[in-house]
Amino acid sequence: MGKRGPSKNPEVRTQALALRLEGLSFAEIGERVGLSRQRIQQILSPDPAVRSSVVERAEGRCQRCGLHVGTTGHVHHRKSKGATPDDYNDDVNLRLLCPTCHRVEHGYIHYGLPVVKGLPPQRRRAPQEGTS
Repeated sequence: MGKRGPSKNPEVRTQALALRLEGLSFAEIGERVGLSRQRIQQILSPDPAVRSSVVERAEGRCQRCGLHVGTTGHVHHRKSKGATPDDYNDDVNLRLLCPTCHRVEHGYIHYGLPVVKGLPPQRRRAPQEGTS
């Protein structure tokens, strides 16, 4: 595939997926395998047919707030840590979200205010329950 498809080196994809299923972030995986965070996201993202299926199933709407995002929405993995390699990019594990709801799901926004990850706990806001 092209630049957004699986890695040309299947060993890198297998290693990156195993680390993702252990709960590591894309940045942490990138550091371990010597690639950028963005490249790890590209390697592990669903293939275009699966992405199209997710957008079609959601009728182009954010599945959290209902905003119409069309094909520009973010495909969110419901479960990463603890999923199996076969289930990670399976259609039922994926949902379409607008960028704001995607950030909320990952705890980058809390009560409408930005959250800066990496700050000491006393200087950051905790994500809402069930959003990380």
